[in-house]
Amino acid sequence: MLADPGVPAPGRIGEGCLVASAQERYETLSVKTHRMIRTAVEQASFDALLKIDVTTVMTQMDGPEYADRAAIDPVFQAFTARDAECARPTPLWTR
Repeated sequence: MLADPGVPAPGRIGEGCLVASAQERYETLSVKTHRMIRTAVEQASFDALLKIDVTTVMTQMDGPEYADRAAIDPVFQAFTARDAECARPTPLWTR
C-alpha cells in the first residue's frame, strides 16, 4: 500500500499494489487509511478485508516511540490468523 497525492481520489489498484490518493505523512494517516479502504471496496472483490499496521508485525520495538510496548509473538499471530474466518487471504490484485 502506497500513498501518492497525484493519483486521482480515492486511489487505484494496479501492478500488485494499492495506491491511495494521499500524502505519506503521519498527520494524514487517517485520510490515507480511509482512501485505502474506499479504493479496495470500490475496485476489488473480496470476502474480508484485514487492515493491520506495520507495528502489528514488528518483532523488535527499538525506538523511543515504542517505550513500554512489547512486540506481539509471531507464533501467536500465525495461530490467530489460521483460526480466523479469513485464514487464507488473497491479495486484492489477484482477484
